Amino acid sequence: MTASNSEENYGWMISFPFILMASTAGCAWFRRRRINRRLRHVEERHIQQAVSISIQNQRLETMADQGAGIRHHTTSPHIVPRAAPVDGKLEGDSMIDLAEISIEDETSLKQKYTEESYFQMKLTWLECQLRKLHRSDAKVCKMEVDRNDIFHDSFRAFSKLSGEQLRGPLELKFKREDGRDDGGLTRHWFMLISREVVNPEYALFIPMGKNHAFQVNSASKHQPHHLEYFRFIGRVWGKALFDGFLIESHLASTIYKYLLDRKIGPNDMMTVDNVYFTSLQWILDNDVDESGMELNFVVDEEELGTVRQVVLKEGGETELVTNENKEEYVRLVCEERLVKCIQPQLDALKEGFYEIVPRDVLSKFSETELELVLCGLPVIDIEDWQGGGGERWPFVLK
Repeated sequence: MTASNSEENYGWMISFPFILMASTAGCAWFRRRRINRRLRHVEERHIQQAVSISIQNQRLETMADQGAGIRHHTTSPHIVPRAAPVDGKLEGDSMIDLAEISIEDETSLKQKYTEESYFQMKLTWLECQLRKLHRSDAKVCKMEVDRNDIFHDSFRAFSKLSGEQLRGPLELKFKREDGRDDGGLTRHWFMLISREVVNPEYALFIPMGKNHAFQVNSASKHQPHHLEYFRFIGRVWGKALFDGFLIESHLASTIYKYLLDRKIGPNDMMTVDNVYFTSLQWILDNDVDESGMELNFVVDEEELGTVRQVVLKEGGETELVTNENKEEYVRLVCEERLVKCIQPQLDALKEGFYEIVPRDVLSKFSETELELVLCGLPVIDIEDWQGGGGERWPFVLK
C-alpha cells in the first residue's frame, strides 16, 4: 500500500462517521416530514368534518326556527356596507317615515334639529329603507373585468343584467389577477370606474374649472352608443348608493338636481360656469336698452370647432332683449345650456340610476345631500381634521 492510498483510506475513515450522521439525520427529517404531512391531512379532515357538522346543525336550527316562526338577520357572503339583508325588524322601524311627512312637518323638524342632526336622521332612514330591499336569496352578480379596459368590460357586464339583478351583491374579479372579493375588490372597482367614466378620451364629461366636478359634455352626442353609456353610468351611481359604496367623481350640482326633479335656474349657472354667469348677471344689473348690445333670443353653442345658433323661443331670432324681458332671456339661456342641450344624456343617466334606487327614498334629499351620500365630502376642513373629524376620501384641501 502506497503512502497516497494510506492517506485516502485514512481520510475516508475520518469522514465516514459524518456521512453516516448526515444520512441518519436526513432519513429522520424525511420521516418526520411524512408523519407531519399525515397528521396535517388528518387534522384537515377533522376540521372539514367539524365545519360540515356545524353547517348542517345551523341549517337544522334555521329550519326549526322558521317552522316556529322565528326570523333571523341573515348576512351576505360578500362584505359590503348595505348588502346584509334584513328579514326581521330594524332599529329604524320605529323612526318617523320621512317619505310621508308634509312640508309643514319638514319645516318643523328643521327648526327643531340642527342641519347636521337632521341630515343624519335622513341618512339613518335611508339606510334602513335600502337595507330592507336587500334580499337574502338574491343571486350574486359575478363580474370579471380587465383593468386595462375597465370601462367597456364593465359596460358589457352591466348590459347583461337587469336593474332587479343588480340589486344583488356584486362579486368582482380582475382578469389575470388572483384575489377574493369580500368587498374590497368591489370598493376598488367603484373607485376605478368612477374615475374612468370622466376620462377625456370618452368625451362624456368635461371638467368645471376649479370646482373639481364634471358636467355632461354636450358634444358627447356625436359618440356612438352615448346614451347607453350614460344609462350605464347612472346604474353604476345607483348601485353605489344602493350598496353603500362611495364614488370619487363629483358631478355638477345641476345633475343631482335633475335626478331629484328639482328646478334648475340662473343661480345654478354660477356653479357650472362662473364666467358666463357673471356676464348674465351684468345683463340683469345694467340697462340693456342703453348699452347698445342688440341681443336677440338666440345663443351660440360651439361643438367640435363649429358654432351654431340656437333659438331660445319662437321668433327669438328677431326679438330684441330689453329691460322688460331680460330676465326671461337669462332664464332661457340657462335652461338651454344647463338642461336642454344635454337633456337626452341626463334622461339616460336618470333612467339608469332609478333602475336600482327607488325614487321615493330620495324625495326629501337636496342635491348637496345626495352628493354627500354618493361621494362623501369633496373638501377637507383642516380645523375639523385636526380636531379628529371623520371625513372620507376623496378630498380637496381648502
